[in-house]
Order: sequence, then C-alpha cells, then structure tokens
Amino acid sequence: MLKRIIIILFFFIVVGGCLEETNNLLNAEKIINNSQERYGSIDVFKYTVISTTEFQGEEVTQKIDFLFKKPNKYKCIYQSKNLTTVSNGTVTWIYDLTKGEVTVKHLEGYKGTPDFDYGTLLKDLLKTNNVKLIGEKELFGKSCYIIEAIPKNKTSIISQDMWVDKESLIPVRIDTNYGDYKSRVEYTNIFVSTDVNDNEFEFTLPEGAKIIEPSTTLPNQVNIEEAQKSVNFTILKPSYCAGYQFAGVTVLEYGNSAYLTYSKEGNVLTIFQTPSKSSVSNVGNITIENLKGKTIEIFDNTIIKYNYGNTYIIISGPVSEQELIKIAESLG
Repeated sequence: MLKRIIIILFFFIVVGGCLEETNNLLNAEKIINNSQERYGSIDVFKYTVISTTEFQGEEVTQKIDFLFKKPNKYKCIYQSKNLTTVSNGTVTWIYDLTKGEVTVKHLEGYKGTPDFDYGTLLKDLLKTNNVKLIGEKELFGKSCYIIEAIPKNKTSIISQDMWVDKESLIPVRIDTNYGDYKSRVEYTNIFVSTDVNDNEFEFTLPEGAKIIEPSTTLPNQVNIEEAQKSVNFTILKPSYCAGYQFAGVTVLEYGNSAYLTYSKEGNVLTIFQTPSKSSVSNVGNITIENLKGKTIEIFDNTIIKYNYGNTYIIISGPVSEQELIKIAESLG
C-alpha cells in the first residue's frame, strides 16, 4: 500500500511539473501574441527611450525622445547629443545643434523601421526563439511580465529578457545579452494613438544652419597602395562587397591599423584590420571558412570580428550576418 501511494505521489509530481511547464510556455506565447496584436492596433507611439550599453566593464547611457507614426515617419531627439533626427518616410534630416549642420539623406527603396521600434523585435520573436515566463515584477510603477527568449539557432544574441506591462501589453524594458556586450532599452512616458500632425515629421532649416550631404569617406583616405606603404602588415581586400563600392582606406596613425571604407546609397560598410590577435581566436558563434568569429548586432548594423592569421579583423555595416560572412570569406 505504501509503495502504491509513493507511485501515485510521484506520478502527480512529474505530471504536475510537466503541466506547469506547458502552461508556462503557453502563457509566454500568449503574452507575446497579445502584445503583437496590441502593437498592430496602434498607429502612433510616443515615448522616452533610455538606452544603456555595457561593453568591457564600461556603461554608456543615452536618452531619446521618440515619436513614431506608422509605417515610417519618426522623430528622435537625442537629449545628451544636441542631435535631432526627423524623417517623413522619404527623406531623413539629421540636425546637429552644436555644429549648426543638417545632414540630408534620401531613402529611395528603404523599407526598414526606425531604431527603438519594439515591433521589429516582436515580429519574429516566437519563430526564432524559445520563450519562457520567468517572473513578474514592477518597473516604473507598472506590473510587468518578464519573458526570457533564447534563440533556437546560434546567433550573436545569447538571450533576451523582455518586460511587458500587464495592462497595456507594451514592452517597457528589453535586456539583451551578447556575451561580452550587453544592452538595456527602457521605454518610459509612453503615449499611444495620440493625434499627431504630419508636419511633425517635416524639417524646417534653422536660421544659419548649413546643409551637408552625407559623407561616405573618412578623413585622410588614400588608396590601398598608398595605405600599404604606411603599415607593416598586408592589407586584405575583399573580392565581394554586397554591392558596396570602394571609397578609400584610412590609416590610424598610432595603432598601425587600417579602415577600408565602402559605400552604397549613403550607407557605409567598413573593414578594420590590425596586426594583433583578439580573444575570439578559440571561441565564437560563427564560422568563416575554418575560423571562428563573433557577431554583434547594434540597431541597423551587424558586426563580425575574427582573427585571420596574425591579423584581427572587424567588419561592420547595415547588411545581414550572412552577407558579412561572404565578404569575410572573400578577403585576400
């Protein structure tokens, strides 16, 4: 009889645990689905973003006042940089108050969304991640679900924790762990579906401000032959550049390093090279031929870093990880 009771108790413990785990999974998925539906019902977002980056023990924090009208009109005011970005969907103006300069960028064919639009994260979260409800806490006076998302396949991201406001179903904090790099994005002072005139997304040139076209070159750029004379290692040039055109090489005076710059439609792709090894030599989440490397994603830019012989290489640009790997494999 005692043996039978033990078996029954064991059954309930095991089955109960499985049911709890299943319910946990369903709850996390349901919360995300509800958050996606909520996002789809909102036309205008207005909030303050607190973005914190932690890299090699150092933290950098910036505050941005963000206004977004779907599908592609937005205004960002960077509080600490005296910088304002305004876009009407076809033209973007970047106003540097300190310099009194306005950079104008035309967006032909661009269909992306602005930085800090949390809908981009929600879009494919369930397809690409295993999710789990790991707790409930308060943040900014709001009761929140905390959902952990771990990629199903190897990516630059190790894990993400998303804090979702129970009442509004809007994420109010997203923690991203890249391993040696971490970021935290917090959303405060949130207003949605407010009346916004489209004039908010047009830019009037301030008196005395100077209009400049976006630069795709760096200071003191030279061709590869000239740059090679200034360094004591062989500069590698890619045979594949994802449609980007070579703009020049910048040699860093004190580091015996070189930046190769490539441009396309106002966007810039760079290849940094220096004759020293980094700690990525034995570990990494990507493979470049037989070499291990690491990837980092910072907003619209993907970065890969790896060692090629005795040269440390960093490739960065607004292209996919797969494209950067193809560029890396073509270096020679």
